[in-house]
Amino acid sequence: MGVLLDAARSGNKRLMLEALRDEVAETIEVSGSGRDMAALSKRLMEICAELDAMPDPEGEVDPVDDLAKMIAEYDEYDDPRFGDEDGDGD
Repeated sequence: MGVLLDAARSGNKRLMLEALRDEVAETIEVSGSGRDMAALSKRLMEICAELDAMPDPEGEVDPVDDLAKMIAEYDEYDDPRFGDEDGDGD
């Protein structure tokens, strides 16, 4: 089976669009027809726009998790300007 067919059967829309994008790009590379190239280029741009509009599953950050991480990092930060609040040297 081909990559595009496997991706389509997987039910994963992102995977299918990525495989379709690659297939259309490869077809454009070997196409000798200006008419085909125009139609395929338009379709490639549509596929890319649809992919860009989808959230990146690996790049998604939960804002609450992000804030918790920043707070934890701040709590671990030892700023010498604020280290000796009572002036006893420790």
